[in-house]
Amino acid sequence: KKNYTSEGKMFKMDQVGSTMPSGMIINNLESQSSLIEIPVGVKYELVNTGQSAFFISAAVSAYIMTKEKNHYNTTVNGVPEKLTGVYEKNDYRLPAVVNFGIGYEHRFSRNIQLRIEPFLKVPLQGMGIGSLPVTSAGLHVGLTHLLR
Repeated sequence: KKNYTSEGKMFKMDQVGSTMPSGMIINNLESQSSLIEIPVGVKYELVNTGQSAFFISAAVSAYIMTKEKNHYNTTVNGVPEKLTGVYEKNDYRLPAVVNFGIGYEHRFSRNIQLRIEPFLKVPLQGMGIGSLPVTSAGLHVGLTHLLR
């Protein structure tokens, strides 16, 4: 799931302009999207003490959007109006974003380790029906049990 908001001027009307009322201006919108992300990346360890490691990572990801629901705050011929659009056509973006991360791993035992990685995803293409340039950031936290 990916939720995002945008100013209306960032929304490209190419794919939906013919279905919207004439004279409509999109002021802003909120979107909820369901998507599958397929990343391909590399990780480079800067420091590894055996128990702990600091690393950097980079990846590119493809997005397959399976559903998009947009809530539009618009002005139609000078009158404020709220519209909703639901788009269920699969939308493929290959590649969609480039991912950057820097992180820390700590091994608690031979088979258990903790990973903490702040990340930034920068768009290579616009997302969804309006081709919005969605940038995102977050924190990956993982507890790994190695099978040996």
